Amino acid sequence: MHLERDRELQQERLSRWGVRSESTDEHGTIDICLGELERCMRTSTAASFVFLSGERYGWRALPPLVSAIELESILAKMQESDGKTAIMQWYLRDDNCANGGQYVLQTISSMKGKPGVKLDNFWGGAQDAMQLAVRRTIQSHPDLEEIGIKWMVSVTEKEVQAGLLENNEQDIEFSTLVLMRTIEGLAEAASSAAGCGSTSAEVDPWALKYYTPIDDDRALLDTLRKRVCERTPKKSMREFNVPWRPGGLSLDLHAEYLHEITSAFLADMTDRISVSLEKRPVLSTVR
Repeated sequence: MHLERDRELQQERLSRWGVRSESTDEHGTIDICLGELERCMRTSTAASFVFLSGERYGWRALPPLVSAIELESILAKMQESDGKTAIMQWYLRDDNCANGGQYVLQTISSMKGKPGVKLDNFWGGAQDAMQLAVRRTIQSHPDLEEIGIKWMVSVTEKEVQAGLLENNEQDIEFSTLVLMRTIEGLAEAASSAAGCGSTSAEVDPWALKYYTPIDDDRALLDTLRKRVCERTPKKSMREFNVPWRPGGLSLDLHAEYLHEITSAFLADMTDRISVSLEKRPVLSTVR
């Protein structure tokens, strides 16, 4: 997309969908996403970070590298489980480094077909089992919270930290835009769906897809949203309250909200681009 004065608008989506399979295999997704964010912040003339906040906390990526002291401290207090077994299979110790060694998360391709690796859904099952085991251990041992934070924080929160909460290099009123969405009645619908059981005719499965049901995820999401609200200038914050409807958001039932949020985004981005064009004179009009 090109604007007047030959300025080019580039969009970078931190959705992880565009990460190459090789990088996923080597657990390089986080570094790629944060690297793209840093590039946007360094080169953008207008808004470099847009955060659309919903009701899910986000994906937690397993750390590709963990210091030997940290991981062994967690394992020492972890109960025997499929998760603990998976951690000991997927993380191999490397002593060819400083600071007492580290554990390296093995590539997905290298673990396929290995004896003893039998978790359902293979890599997906292994991730879930390891995350659950670490989360339960940290919850049971508060003294591990500080070293366990890298296991608990979602990729989304890391991106928000870099683009907004810890961004001290830019004028965040100009460089960021936050669209904060709250779906009214969703928590009740999700709670009801979770309590009814998957076979009940009253279950609305979409409620659980839109809502983070895990208590510590909810706490982390609530804390993140509060920090975002405190950090974001009023001119850069848009808040939307949407009523929940069975089946989730739809073009028919939520047309007014969808029009409002897209119009707000377009207007705010246009303002920022226009200001950036005024601040940066054209060096040449030759085409």
